[in-house]
Amino acid sequence: MLSLAARLHAFVEALHRKPHVAVLLNGWERKVGIITEEEAQRCCLLWFRAGKAEIVPWTEGVTPDLVLRGAERHLLTLFAGETLSYLHVKTRIETTGSVRDQLKLDALIRLAAAGDAAK
Repeated sequence: MLSLAARLHAFVEALHRKPHVAVLLNGWERKVGIITEEEAQRCCLLWFRAGKAEIVPWTEGVTPDLVLRGAERHLLTLFAGETLSYLHVKTRIETTGSVRDQLKLDALIRLAAAGDAAK
């Protein structure tokens, strides 16, 4: 089983392999904080900027635009993007932030997984 860090790296790589995703990210500069319930602490930060996504440490003083909080196994499933599992775990993850940002992240997760399931 992949670790959360490995799953997030796979998610970012999948986004970067799809040229049309850069268009969706253009002008959307957001920080997404991820908190695992097991550790009850900040895990990492997905930072979307300049048409790219990257994983960076979540340092003191940084305020994310969107926060995902849940069990590590649910976060792993969420970022895998498999349709039925995704719909199930989406209800088990607490998300705070604007609805627009939540919808954008949902779309990016689904797009990253599209086509990868066939591999």
